[in-house]
Amino acid sequence: MRARYESWIIGLAALAGLFVAVYAYFDRGGGIDHTAGTVLVIASTAILLVAAAVLAFAPGAPAWLRGLLLAGCLLDVLGTGLAAFFLHASLLLAAMVVGLAGWLAAMVPKRAADRA
Repeated sequence: MRARYESWIIGLAALAGLFVAVYAYFDRGGGIDHTAGTVLVIASTAILLVAAAVLAFAPGAPAWLRGLLLAGCLLDVLGTGLAAFFLHASLLLAAMVVGLAGWLAAMVPKRAADRA
């Protein structure tokens, strides 16, 4: 069984978000450098990246694990997007919108031809 592309979309959004958050943490001109909120966003995008990697590299995982990871990804994307909104980090917010699109695509049921 192959991994579906949605996991990769979520993972790429998480990776982009992680890069943006780390840059924002060290950028002295951004106004959110060295803040606890930025550290929280770094941690949440790293967790999202790990969850997306598990979804991508373990397509044969049990359905309960996939459901748990997808639910966690939704909470992570929404929470990180809200934090990005409050931190005025528009690039991070854009990455989370892409992650949400990947999550929504993951919720679409597979076709019977794709399952074989």
